[in-house]
Amino acid sequence: MLHYVVIHKISEKEIVAADPAKGIVKYKPSDFFNIWTGILLIMTPTTEFKKGNEVKGVFTRFFDLLKPQKGLLFNIFLASLLITAFGIIGSFYFKFLLDDIVPNNLRQSLTVFSIGFIILSVFKVITEAFRTQLLIHLGQRLDIPLMLGYYDHVVNLPMNFFGTREVGEIISRFNDASKIR
Repeated sequence: MLHYVVIHKISEKEIVAADPAKGIVKYKPSDFFNIWTGILLIMTPTTEFKKGNEVKGVFTRFFDLLKPQKGLLFNIFLASLLITAFGIIGSFYFKFLLDDIVPNNLRQSLTVFSIGFIILSVFKVITEAFRTQLLIHLGQRLDIPLMLGYYDHVVNLPMNFFGTREVGEIISRFNDASKIR
């Protein structure tokens, strides 16, 4: 083997190894000893060893970012429902206009319904502007913990990380993080 594997189990019949190139592999002992280079690295935790945080999934991290913004998300959802309702009501206005008002020449009703439609359209535009402002505010509120978490991660990297990287590469990573926003 020209790379390291992790031995999970050794018995008389088989050796179970986690091979990064192949995944979990079961070898007969004779086959394993034919490919083994004889190098063995044994790692055991000391008393100072502390188990790290378990890796969170992408969705868990995303929902952890959104959880403090419940009120803001509710307002965005409510504004979206209102905008949808205004759109549906506007469709009924045009249906009523084309099916009832124009064929029956109801001028008085046309004026009343048109004023109502204009007022509805104004409220729809105001609600859309309000929702847009809420979305911008949500983006800013999500951006701050996201970027601070990234900066905190970079600052807490070991010094040898910075010794093996070019300055431009590290700055490029920060720029990539700002593009992800």
